[in-house]
Amino acid sequence: MKLASYNHNGRASWGVVTDDARIIDVRPRLPRHHTLLDVLRADALDEVRKTIIDVRPDFKVGEVELLPPVVAPRPDARWACRS
Repeated sequence: MKLASYNHNGRASWGVVTDDARIIDVRPRLPRHHTLLDVLRADALDEVRKTIIDVRPDFKVGEVELLPPVVAPRPDARWACRS
């Protein structure tokens, strides 16, 4: 699953990039997760996978301004990773 943060028509959002270079806009479908960082912090990738089943893409990658996937957290933030 390829994730992206982007601006579309002046609105920041995030979604899933399909194999044919289209984007499923997930933010309005999961409104409690405002950013990809929120998704990662909530360990909600499975929720994202379930949400996009049988959903048609909303736009092409070329129609958005791609942003860094995850905005850098505060310098004093601490991260923990699991594999």
